Amino acid sequence: MKKMYYLWYLPTLMMVVLMSVGLASCGDDDDNDVNNGGTVSASIVGSWASAMQGKDYSILVFYANGTGTEYYGINSSNNSAETDNFSYTVDHSIKELKIIYNYGEVWKYKIKELTDQKLVLVDIMDDETGTFYRYTGSLPNNSGNNDDNGGNNQDDTNSLSAPSGISATTSGSSVIIQWNSVSGATKYNVYRSNSTNGYYSLIKTVSNTQTTDTNPLNGDNYYKITAVNVSQESGYSSYAHASISNEDNTQQKPIAPTGITVSNEGNNYIPDVVIRWNTVNRATKYQLYKSSSANGTYSKIGETTSNFLADNNAPTNGSAYYKVKAVNNAGESPFSNYAKYTPISNDEAFTPHITYGNCTVSGNTMTLRWTFKTGFGYGKATSVTLRVWNPYAEEWQDTKLSATATSTSFNIANKSDSDGWVKAGIVVENEKGSSTPGAKIYNTKTKTWLY
Repeated sequence: MKKMYYLWYLPTLMMVVLMSVGLASCGDDDDNDVNNGGTVSASIVGSWASAMQGKDYSILVFYANGTGTEYYGINSSNNSAETDNFSYTVDHSIKELKIIYNYGEVWKYKIKELTDQKLVLVDIMDDETGTFYRYTGSLPNNSGNNDDNGGNNQDDTNSLSAPSGISATTSGSSVIIQWNSVSGATKYNVYRSNSTNGYYSLIKTVSNTQTTDTNPLNGDNYYKITAVNVSQESGYSSYAHASISNEDNTQQKPIAPTGITVSNEGNNYIPDVVIRWNTVNRATKYQLYKSSSANGTYSKIGETTSNFLADNNAPTNGSAYYKVKAVNNAGESPFSNYAKYTPISNDEAFTPHITYGNCTVSGNTMTLRWTFKTGFGYGKATSVTLRVWNPYAEEWQDTKLSATATSTSFNIANKSDSDGWVKAGIVVENEKGSSTPGAKIYNTKTKTWLY
């Protein structure tokens, strides 16, 4: 059941995720790199509480494995609370948080304001705003009905202290960060920002009290550290500052680009072969090279300041191999790994389409029949779905069919609305998209097809 106070505390998750999930790349040292899965599965990445009004407040705890626990109905006399468990995802490109509770409730939020200790989020559905604050106290005892990922671990009884003694020292084009150890901590999260009061993104998780940022930002770098164990994350340390000038950064050649991929975003009739790769710190541009074999001679075919480029002369037969170099004033990086492109045989790269045939109703059984359109402009379906309107749940219900199916029968009892109408249709799709000729509508009162 939807709780009336959800809006006033659920959005805290966005702060947790944005503060706890690495958005920036980090160096290739021996530490446990967050971007390579360094965070400990099921460890707590943060706890947040709604703006407290007397004793009526709630706490959310978020785990590194994408799950979380809500503490509510908190009883201060025995330090207990009921709990609900959820999973969550964040789309960083649009700053959208999605929460899915174990009992099926789904919530979405947009971030409006984010500081070290404060978060303001807007409910997408209701356009209402809530304000939330970082929670560093001891978690209540779990007295709810759920028992997964929500219980208080033993070391919840003592909160971790924030690390002290943090320092940041430049070493060439890198920054060495150090801090004092914290009793009870098993790891430390390293956060970085380009300003003292800006957004601090998690760049790595380490087990030692020293690490090296081999890929710092151009200009100012501000670092904060939190202590972590299997059940808690401390508050932030004070910040340490180091500056890397643009001049210094361009005195070193960039590293080779990583993450190179190639895909045909058009089709065999109108190719649009695009090569993409990860951006490289200190790079001012990129050069794209091509070969007819993996170990052959690679010839330069273009350059760009972006992290993608199209090949306007991609092959229609055989294969092509692509590599990328990053470039700055100091020179060129080594080649990246190669990405291979091979045209897909008969790739029409169009969505499939169908037309309805002789659709019938016999008693409570409706049968839909259809044929696939073929020829230029019509792709082959990889998925066919029966979609039937449920007037009681007020939603469409989907049933997957064979990708080659051309008919299906189903029971329409309890599927008619107050007008006696039954609505059902077929949706076809492939990797290029989906299409439908719309719903067939049958009037059970007049025994006629309306569409």
